[in-house]
Amino acid sequence: MRELGIEEVERHAAAAWPCVQSESLGEWKLRATFGVTKKANSVQTIGVPSPGWIEASEHFYQKLGLSVIFMVSSNSPHGIDEELEQNGYEKIDECYTMVKKAGLRLHTSLHSGEILLIDEADDAWLHSFLSLEGFPDERASAY
Repeated sequence: MRELGIEEVERHAAAAWPCVQSESLGEWKLRATFGVTKKANSVQTIGVPSPGWIEASEHFYQKLGLSVIFMVSSNSPHGIDEELEQNGYEKIDECYTMVKKAGLRLHTSLHSGEILLIDEADDAWLHSFLSLEGFPDERASAY
């Protein structure tokens, strides 16, 4: 098994929770999913952007009625934090990407009953999740 670099981990993480709408901006991705989570509604700033990236990002999110969020990481262009700050943006959350070789371990002593592993959540699970979180059913397609 080969080890993945941080950039590849970030790209896989984005693909694991895909957005409903996306648009390319150079090598960057503008992502939107009804405002559900910052990750699925942010600009993935890996690689080289196209010229006018701030304005293009603002236009994309404005037409969807969403705030512009830039996900900045060690794979983002050098100086992006300063450029965003100069344009009125501020850092609101810091996230870290940590990787470790992992395998599946189930602690069955912590559970009573059977453990069921499935590839995808079914409609009943999704409805229960949305209800528990107090989310409207319209968000179902985002999950």
